[in-house]
Amino acid sequence: VKLEAKLADRKVDWQVQVLDRDGNVMPVSLPLEVEILDTRGIKSDYSVCQATLSGKSSGSFTLGINDIQGKWSVNVKDLAAGLSDGAALEYKVQQK
Repeated sequence: VKLEAKLADRKVDWQVQVLDRDGNVMPVSLPLEVEILDTRGIKSDYSVCQATLSGKSSGSFTLGINDIQGKWSVNVKDLAAGLSDGAALEYKVQQK
């Protein structure tokens, strides 16, 4: 599995692809666990379980103004094969 995650302002968008050995998307449905960890390493309510559709899955969430600033982690695990990937994001509240 390959995870891409980006943070813009307070919105986090993530995409997952199930890839074969040659890097091609596999058109399969697999169960995924997407775990979102805050700066303390605590699993947040933004975490979800969902399946891929044709080898892809995506989602988004918006961090709250009162969420802890700092390094957040987005981790995905393919629950069928046990493969995983992760990404780190730096969250700072923008002063207006």
